[in-house]
Amino acid sequence: MDRNVNIVILATFIGIFLSNLNSAPLPATEAEKSAYFLRVEYPKIKIYQTDVNGWSFSVDFYPHNAKCSEDLSEGGYFFFKIYENDGLWWNEYNDTTYHVWWCSKDSTVQHSYQVNIPLWMGPRNYRFKAELYWYHNNNSYLQDITSFTVSCVVFIHPRHQTAFSYLFVYLFTSISLSLYISCKRSSYIL
Repeated sequence: MDRNVNIVILATFIGIFLSNLNSAPLPATEAEKSAYFLRVEYPKIKIYQTDVNGWSFSVDFYPHNAKCSEDLSEGGYFFFKIYENDGLWWNEYNDTTYHVWWCSKDSTVQHSYQVNIPLWMGPRNYRFKAELYWYHNNNSYLQDITSFTVSCVVFIHPRHQTAFSYLFVYLFTSISLSLYISCKRSSYIL
């Protein structure tokens, strides 16, 4: 076999392997969705540091249950998983005592959560992804995914951004003093 053909075959197998390596469950298509996010409300403006501990803001999820139901009942149990920059931030099923919450069929519920970002994570844009799961017969079924970005910033007083900030004043004073001293020395030499 030709060497180029071997490289193409090898590259194809590597591509197939890598594409299946991170195969996460995908949400149902729009026509098949049994439950989905109706909307998500979050701060769309910059969030300033609230205290010495970091940033804090509220997120409201409005999931709608179209068709999910338990046996002989008119509703289903659900939970969220929230990711920040593709890392699991919070798993409602594992991280709470209640694990799941109820949503009646053909209805929408509101769930509000307080998000606290510690100071050590720093100011930046945080990309969140929320996944809605239906919990049925001890199995979890991914229903929908939504994402949003929140900007956490640090307030900088305008006087630190101008030409007369402390850094400029210290630099100006140091240069002026150095010039004065060098002029005084040169006058003693003459």
